[in-house]
Amino acid sequence: MNSIPHLILGDIITPTQTGQSLLIKKGYVLIDGDSIIEVGEQAHLNQEISCTVSNYPDHLILPGLIDTHSHLSQYAISGSGDLPLMDWLNTLVFPAETAFSSNLQRCQRYAELYMHACLGFGTTTINTMVTSSREATEIVCDVAARIGIRAFIGLVLMDRNAPDHLLVDCDQAFKDLTILKDRYHGKNNLHITVSPRFAVTCSAAMLKQAGEFARANKLLLHTHLDKDEGFDELIQSLFNTAHDYFDVFESTQCIADKTVFAHGTLLSLQEMKRMADYAKQVGISHCPSSNFSFAMGMAPVSFFKELGIEVGLGSDSGGGDSLSLFDEMRSASFTNKALWRLDKKTALIDAKSWLYHATLGGAKLLGLEKQIGSIEAGKKADLIILDDRNNYPLAELSSLSKELALDELQYRLARVIARSCENKLVAVYIDGKKIYQ
Repeated sequence: MNSIPHLILGDIITPTQTGQSLLIKKGYVLIDGDSIIEVGEQAHLNQEISCTVSNYPDHLILPGLIDTHSHLSQYAISGSGDLPLMDWLNTLVFPAETAFSSNLQRCQRYAELYMHACLGFGTTTINTMVTSSREATEIVCDVAARIGIRAFIGLVLMDRNAPDHLLVDCDQAFKDLTILKDRYHGKNNLHITVSPRFAVTCSAAMLKQAGEFARANKLLLHTHLDKDEGFDELIQSLFNTAHDYFDVFESTQCIADKTVFAHGTLLSLQEMKRMADYAKQVGISHCPSSNFSFAMGMAPVSFFKELGIEVGLGSDSGGGDSLSLFDEMRSASFTNKALWRLDKKTALIDAKSWLYHATLGGAKLLGLEKQIGSIEAGKKADLIILDDRNNYPLAELSSLSKELALDELQYRLARVIARSCENKLVAVYIDGKKIYQ
């Protein structure tokens, strides 16, 4: 130990590699520097350890949440997804991204508000697209480094079917990406991503170069894979040799060692099965609130899991209605139950698994499962402290759950998700440092 260790006491819930979650009642997390060195029950704690202590009795200690898909520059229009997708892009998104990029002082303040809001909901890692402006993307990187949030940040790539001032020449886009990579990637918890917005706004040449650049530089590739009415016809008109939407990415080799596809809605059975051929490389960021907003269908998460495709959760910022991943867990649960009602072959997913998808599953999508996503010795100390005592509808009768012999882990976690508005976030730790309280 090179510094004075810090001890955090409380009730721990952490996901496991099996996709479930584990409760350690009256547990402890011992931190040295930026890493967890020991986890266990307080009854087994070595009382002779010299350390500082933060005691949170009857509070939950959870891993920091991981938002695997968002658009930082769309935060101002959050909750506005009440139009058909293409109309929404042209009416709200492109003007919002123009305004974001055109005033760099406003851009900085905007990024600060967004990241503090994420931390306020317990999100410690974000994967976000910014805009096609390198200058605006640099400001977002600088803000993330200063605040301390763990961030995957992407320059938006698009060279057609968008306003001219947002389009970027293909060669210039990758020159800008190279500058961003050299300046920020791998420093201060920052990761630069290769982020073609979606196939409609990218030429085949841009998609092909995006895949090549991501693979050559070992960068995450982050894009969309979702459909709306008429998308199959639109894709066919733009990529006339593609068999379907997923084939656009296959045929242009726009798939990297780690690729996050946002949404994953309205895909054909053939598309999903072909995705499974890339299961070690690709994953789905499930954004249920946004999917509902645009009536874009319900992502079949349980089927993706059966195919071996990893799933994380995303707020989608502008397309969603909240940055809270607790809200997304609740919406994801509703989506799964609706799909089960339509087809009883759909596997039901419980609260313990939704926590996994909001944490360790997300870490796997981003290639950081050895560093974050669960509370284990050897991992980075990204933690949130939650006071969930107000979640009991009748707090003074909370002992009733014991009398009913309920599974405390399932009962408590389900309530944290279902009644997230009653949660009180007490503290957020990233790399062992308390950066929000």
